[in-house]
Amino acid sequence: LFDNLHDAVFLADAETGHIVDTNKKAEILLDRRREEIIGMHQSELHPPAKAEEYRRGFEEHVQKGPLADYEGEVIRKDGRVVPVTITASPMTIDGRRLILGLFRDITERKEMMERLEEEVEVNRALLETAEAIRSIFDKDVMFKRVAEGVSTVVDAERCVIFLWERELDGFLPAYVSGVVPPELRPFLMRQRLTRDMPIVEQILRGEIVIIDDVMNSPLFPREIAETFAIRSMM
Repeated sequence: LFDNLHDAVFLADAETGHIVDTNKKAEILLDRRREEIIGMHQSELHPPAKAEEYRRGFEEHVQKGPLADYEGEVIRKDGRVVPVTITASPMTIDGRRLILGLFRDITERKEMMERLEEEVEVNRALLETAEAIRSIFDKDVMFKRVAEGVSTVVDAERCVIFLWERELDGFLPAYVSGVVPPELRPFLMRQRLTRDMPIVEQILRGEIVIIDDVMNSPLFPREIAETFAIRSMM
């Protein structure tokens, strides 16, 4: 009756849960002969660890009616677990209540989805790596990240990154973050911290310089501090 269907068919008694008929596709799916399948309890089609879960699901089909295309698993004779979609429908034949289950092997679909997910993860990793590499060679991106990190840690309104320029023998502003009046930004970017300044001398000696009150410190040029309202620096 069911051998012309493209899905594996399991016809089970609604009262006992035992399989009373099946088809060739079911034999192929489970790697079992029809004679082996008929008489099995429907829960035996599934992995033993989930047998009780499928037993309860079968009872729900009996009580609530048809359920379509939900994913499950069956276990073959050799122990291999196969992913399937299941459609279950109650029916009555000659006064006997039955549950007709159509099982479709979705192994290929699952494998394709897993490959797609792996490709997505690989592509994401490649993009992140490319972005990281780009940030290393893109000074603006690198400076921006450093400035944002420093501003967050010390709760600063703005951050100026100075780099040592060997040819000019001094530190020049390389990046400015935060709010700086447009008319002052060009002036700020022209500022230079030269070797003869106390703060530069300390830095060139390899010392870590942290100034809590720049306005009153002899280490940093007061004119620059006042112009740009620099309160502290490190």
